[in-house]
Amino acid sequence: MPDLLTHSLSVYLFRYKLKKFTSIILVGAVLPDVFARIPGVLLPHRAIINWAQTALHTPSAVLIICYLLSLFFSQPLRKNVFSLLVLGSLCHLFLDLLQKTLTVGYFWLFPFSFKSFSLPFIWPNDTTILTLPLLVVNLIVYVRYIRNRR
Repeated sequence: MPDLLTHSLSVYLFRYKLKKFTSIILVGAVLPDVFARIPGVLLPHRAIINWAQTALHTPSAVLIICYLLSLFFSQPLRKNVFSLLVLGSLCHLFLDLLQKTLTVGYFWLFPFSFKSFSLPFIWPNDTTILTLPLLVVNLIVYVRYIRNRR
């Protein structure tokens, strides 16, 4: 899968439009991987860990997690926080959709379907294909932003 740097770079461009909420969208971008790793730390059985990691790395689980996290914020901010967490998470899931899978893959329509599909563009450990272009795009946007501020 793309690494956390690649996931973060994919949403970092939003920081110019959403300055106050940059950290929230960045949390959303790494959220699926962070929550999918928790069972590996807490659960003792490998079979349970695999199932839990697969279930937590789905759009339905991400929506529930984003909703629960948004409840930690004050009432006026909840809708914005939820939307930004979901936006970051959807960018994350889109990047994961582009990778080839050697195992089960991702159940995008879980719990309604246990079929996996992907758009096999990159191998899971070959994130340089995405990281370098994202770094260049971020740099270009940053330079243009600095020039426009002057």
